[in-house]
Amino acid sequence: MGRNGKDKRGPEIDAATKELKSKFKKVGAIGYCYGGWAVLQLGTKGKGLADAISTAHASALTKEEIAGVGVPVQILCECAHDTEVKQRATRDWSMLTSLTYYSTGTRPQLHG
Repeated sequence: MGRNGKDKRGPEIDAATKELKSKFKKVGAIGYCYGGWAVLQLGTKGKGLADAISTAHASALTKEEIAGVGVPVQILCECAHDTEVKQRATRDWSMLTSLTYYSTGTRPQLHG
């Protein structure tokens, strides 16, 4: 990921979100693919940057980022037509649902 690594882009994303939070009461964030990690970090417990998050086809997520989510989360999954992808997504979804439920007290939504 080189020049677009989490350590480089994370602070920039946080700064942009802080600017939005200074102007709006509530902020939601949506991240597709590589942006999935970013929205999970924005939704981290106690960070106060995003009030709700949504991600589609998220990549580069860690179990710690998933477990750290403290806001409502929606997962959009590309698994509707591909059996192998559906099986993998179902397995990953089970892990994500469990971790998110225990960290936020709410069940994430799966669409796909």
